[in-house]
Amino acid sequence: MKVDKVDATIADAYASGVSSSIGSPNTIYIGYGGSSVTLTAQATSSLLPTTYVYKWTTGSPAGAGFATTQSITVSPSATTTYFVSIKDANGCAPIGQVSKQVKVVDIRCGTNKVTVCQFKNGSYTTTCVSSSAKTINGLPAGSYLGACVQTVTTKNVISEENITGELQVSAMPNPTSTSFTVALKGNNHEEKIKMLVVDMYGRIIENRILPNEQTITLGDKYRPGLYIVRFTQGKESKQLKLIKLPN
Repeated sequence: MKVDKVDATIADAYASGVSSSIGSPNTIYIGYGGSSVTLTAQATSSLLPTTYVYKWTTGSPAGAGFATTQSITVSPSATTTYFVSIKDANGCAPIGQVSKQVKVVDIRCGTNKVTVCQFKNGSYTTTCVSSSAKTINGLPAGSYLGACVQTVTTKNVISEENITGELQVSAMPNPTSTSFTVALKGNNHEEKIKMLVVDMYGRIIENRILPNEQTITLGDKYRPGLYIVRFTQGKESKQLKLIKLPN
């Protein structure tokens, strides 16, 4: 007997004129770029035939459907979460809930101007610039649309923040334009250490489970910017602020 298993995701999407080098996926920036994004559901099944029926809703998976296609183009005026229910030819559906939030951020700061976080001379500064594609695409590497989440300077001494306990964590070099070498030593040799990396937008970049007392390398493929790395072992935790510089 074979068991049908359906897996599904909604791929990240960018508004026209916006790329990963200057903005976030699934985000509409009022003042720059397109006013819509196209969401595409991606499904796989362990059995044939692999044909699917789609139902898109907002508010909740049980809401009224507004589309039955694999892809939809949406133009929300406010941040909205879109759900898709999927069934294959055998009537099976994914176990997990499949959804994608599309954020709407107003970055206008004047006539034909937008707010950006500009990375220059080792520091981030919120500034108002022309909304022309030439200006935006000409910003220094590491700059991004919208106000700076946190202003940091590479001249600052970056040290680990001891939140609780004796979990020991350090990173070198920091800042760096290549990769970080992180040394960690927990207070319990039998308990694993959880590592979570988020970027300036609060997006999860990495999530690992690590053995106690080791040295790891991370960040070689990170984009320039500020990252927060949090390590947790039982009730003990510590976090680092890492700065990835442009090459």
